[in-house]
Amino acid sequence: MRPDLAALPPRYLRTKEAADFLSLSARTLEKHRTYGTGGL
Repeated sequence: MRPDLAALPPRYLRTKEAADFLSLSARTLEKHRTYGTGGL
């Protein structure tokens, strides 16, 4: 990790950002949340 980024506080990803990061659709993440089948 770059030193300048290490000083920043962690942030949560929005659904669209997380979906893009995981190569999934936002709807798939929403379904996992609804049914409790997502990861920790």
